[in-house]
Amino acid sequence: MNEQAEVGLLVAAPGILATMQFAPLVIRIFYSGDFTDAVPVLQWQELGVLLQLSAWPLGFILVAKGDGRTFFCTELAGSLVNMLLIFVGIALFGLIGTGIAFFTPYALYLLGIFLVVTRRHGFAWSRATLRAWLVIFPMVGAAFLALQVLPTPWGPLVAAAATVLVSVHSVRQLDRALGTLVLLLVWRKLVRIVRRPKASRTD
Repeated sequence: MNEQAEVGLLVAAPGILATMQFAPLVIRIFYSGDFTDAVPVLQWQELGVLLQLSAWPLGFILVAKGDGRTFFCTELAGSLVNMLLIFVGIALFGLIGTGIAFFTPYALYLLGIFLVVTRRHGFAWSRATLRAWLVIFPMVGAAFLALQVLPTPWGPLVAAAATVLVSVHSVRQLDRALGTLVLLLVWRKLVRIVRRPKASRTD
């Protein structure tokens, strides 16, 4: 589970940062310019996705241990808190409250599920996972805050710098974890995808 959490963070963090930075463009591409008010909602949701990646593997420890009742109770509690916070968030903050309501339950769920699996099954974060946290979480937090409070172009520039730094860190750590060059693996996969249709047409 530690390895899954670490690799999940390393793989997803650059994409989360890029989505957060280019949220206005993403919204325009998938919807239209009329939905620009949803940009901060998407950015809050990306923060929630980061926590989600860390929390979900912990929940499956309960499944692997046959502790299904506890798993059901934690998932039910998380869903109920999420629904409650959506109503509260909309009432207090309007549309952006839906994004906050996505992030906050996962923050609470991560803390709760960690305490449960630690006490019931002796789980502990590995050093490698903690190192990934200590690099990725501050960078994502800094990018998020910069995009919220700094004017253009400074906010996007801070977010871009964080994206580059996290991407370099993720590639280096994935190279170490997998024992090979990740970019080389991606390149080989792309080459196979490009060549496959040509081979099928020849047949």
